[in-house]
Amino acid sequence: MKKIILCLMIILLSVACEQPRPQQTTFKIGVVVRNENKAGDKELLKELKANFDKLVKASDDDYYLVNRSGEDDQEIQLAMIDELLKDGVDLLIVELVQIYAAATVVAKAIEVGVPVIFINVQPGNDADIQRWPGMTIFVGGYITDGYDMLAQYLNRQDNNGDTNNNSMLDFSWFVTDPTFIDKETAGHYNLSGSYSSELKDYEIVKNSKAAVKYLLKSKHYKELDAVFYDDLSIAGEILTIKKAGLYILALDVNPLSDDLPDIDAIVIPDYPKQAAKTAEMTKLILQGKSVDIHQLIDWKLVNK
Repeated sequence: MKKIILCLMIILLSVACEQPRPQQTTFKIGVVVRNENKAGDKELLKELKANFDKLVKASDDDYYLVNRSGEDDQEIQLAMIDELLKDGVDLLIVELVQIYAAATVVAKAIEVGVPVIFINVQPGNDADIQRWPGMTIFVGGYITDGYDMLAQYLNRQDNNGDTNNNSMLDFSWFVTDPTFIDKETAGHYNLSGSYSSELKDYEIVKNSKAAVKYLLKSKHYKELDAVFYDDLSIAGEILTIKKAGLYILALDVNPLSDDLPDIDAIVIPDYPKQAAKTAEMTKLILQGKSVDIHQLIDWKLVNK
């Protein structure tokens, strides 16, 4: 009898000590970058995988990444997004090809109830991500902050970057999208409060080889101190300007290669931090937690 009671006690104790295992949930995450063949996106995808792998090890859930490439074509990217939404992804991570496509992406996501994290490329209109607070967010650096970092670099150079000694900082912009660079913004980057100077002139030109030729023929060319641009695909044309002794400063959201061109300074995305923050936000959003729509990550300045 004692043996029976002892056996029953052992069984009861083993049942009481056994903890129920939490049920594992598998989340399918759709990732759509601008162009998976570019060095920048290769690094971004690598960092996202590494951070989601860490997330899986540190949690009871599984996160399965499904990668797609927009091939630098917005229509192709939207088609990839449609495919992923139809395939039943639980969340989208999108690096926009064109900043104003955010409105279309958000509309598609709201229709099927799938949250969206815009990464690296800032949506052109903040209202797009405000339409669905907490379910559509941006992880990355503001374009304006990147240019601000370049301007501060210029101000740290000899004579505050004033190469022609006219007590003014004169520059031209070559931008793929002039949305973020208007006259007021250009004046801000002059940073006139940091030294005795004022903005004399500025030019905003759609980024192309023809635009560079336009600048070389411009009456302002000999008066310039610096050139800002945001696409390394015209690096060769830009470098012809360097022969005049101008500062060459670049911002690129998706570098073409790992090599730094022969320019003075460039700001590039901090992919490891962007990926880490994106993984963190993914977990919180899928748990139904409240998150801010802006998750800002500073740019990285690289100079000679």
